[in-house]
Amino acid sequence: MTREEAINILSKVTLAYEIGKVTITQREINEALDMAIKALERESCGDCISRQAAIDAFEDTTFTKKEILRRLLELPLVTLQPCEDAVSRAEVLKLMKDNWHTHSGDWAMQESIDDIRAMLSVIPQTKVGQWILSGGYWRCSECKEKALLKLDKAKGNCKEYMPIKSEYCPNCGARMVEVKE
Repeated sequence: MTREEAINILSKVTLAYEIGKVTITQREINEALDMAIKALERESCGDCISRQAAIDAFEDTTFTKKEILRRLLELPLVTLQPCEDAVSRAEVLKLMKDNWHTHSGDWAMQESIDDIRAMLSVIPQTKVGQWILSGGYWRCSECKEKALLKLDKAKGNCKEYMPIKSEYCPNCGARMVEVKE
């Protein structure tokens, strides 16, 4: 059941009881009420991205898995409250990983798009962190996870990696700010 269908049914239930003519099945009422309860139980999320932007990241079939991942990590946070079109970046990345392990190519992308459409919305919450150097690695000050690494092509034949100090932590979604000294 879609959000719009649930709203329509709940509106009909209210009207039907007001005029004394109920034409909706108990199953429809229960399903609409379940959806309403889920909407009220939405969790807040510090790493919300637009559902449509996440879907768009998958829809261009010329992109590789790495390019899709990069696009997802670069999506800006949704900061409007409440926003019914926000999903958790971490959940999108998790489902992408799961789908790419069980499917391949276009099938994995379509499964990911379908899963994103079915995800529950989240309420945006702004979390702010900083990239800190700890134990020889750049880490998020909020979740303590390491920054992603990319191959440093400037080093010639040596395989050296540089941290990707992105605008958002790919693990917890904190918006990264510069350290003020």
